Amino acid sequence: MDRVKEDLIILCERFIELADKLLKENRITVEEYEKLIKHKIEFINCFKHGMGMN
Repeated sequence: MDRVKEDLIILCERFIELADKLLKENRITVEEYEKLIKHKIEFINCFKHGMGMN
Protein backbone atom coordinates (compact mmCIF):
# COMPACT_ATOMS: atom_id res chain seq x y z
CA MET A 1 0.00 0.00 0.00
CA ASP A 2 2.88 2.37 0.74
CA ARG A 3 4.21 1.82 -2.78
CA VAL A 4 0.84 2.82 -4.23
CA LYS A 5 0.81 6.00 -2.13
CA GLU A 6 4.35 6.84 -3.25
CA ASP A 7 3.43 6.27 -6.90
CA LEU A 8 0.36 8.50 -6.58
CA ILE A 9 2.46 11.25 -5.02
CA ILE A 10 4.99 10.98 -7.87
CA LEU A 11 2.17 11.13 -10.41
CA CYS A 12 0.75 14.28 -8.80
CA GLU A 13 4.19 15.89 -8.66
CA ARG A 14 4.72 15.21 -12.37
CA PHE A 15 1.29 16.63 -13.15
CA ILE A 16 2.24 19.81 -11.27
CA GLU A 17 5.52 19.99 -13.22
CA LEU A 18 3.54 19.77 -16.46
CA ALA A 19 1.17 22.50 -15.29
CA ASP A 20 4.20 24.66 -14.39
CA LYS A 21 5.58 24.19 -17.89
CA LEU A 22 2.26 25.03 -19.52
CA LEU A 23 1.96 28.18 -17.44
CA LYS A 24 5.50 29.30 -18.31
CA GLU A 25 4.73 28.75 -22.00
CA ASN A 26 1.53 30.81 -21.63
CA ARG A 27 -0.55 27.84 -22.76
CA ILE A 28 -2.79 28.12 -19.69
CA THR A 29 -3.84 31.05 -17.52
CA VAL A 30 -2.94 31.52 -13.86
CA GLU A 31 -6.55 30.74 -12.96
CA GLU A 32 -6.45 27.48 -14.93
CA TYR A 33 -3.12 26.61 -13.34
CA GLU A 34 -4.47 27.15 -9.84
CA LYS A 35 -7.51 24.99 -10.56
CA LEU A 36 -5.33 22.23 -12.00
CA ILE A 37 -2.90 21.97 -9.12
CA LYS A 38 -5.08 22.78 -6.10
CA HIS A 39 -6.30 19.26 -5.38
CA LYS A 40 -2.99 17.65 -6.30
CA ILE A 41 -1.16 19.74 -3.69
CA GLU A 42 -3.80 18.92 -1.08
CA PHE A 43 -3.47 15.22 -1.93
CA ILE A 44 0.33 15.29 -1.64
CA ASN A 45 0.19 17.14 1.68
CA CYS A 46 -2.38 14.71 3.04
CA PHE A 47 -0.21 11.69 2.31
CA LYS A 48 3.14 13.20 3.22
CA HIS A 49 2.06 14.94 6.42
CA GLY A 50 -1.30 13.52 7.41
CA MET A 51 -0.37 9.89 6.86
CA GLY A 52 3.04 10.07 8.46
CA MET A 53 5.19 9.68 5.37
CA ASN A 54 8.70 11.12 5.42
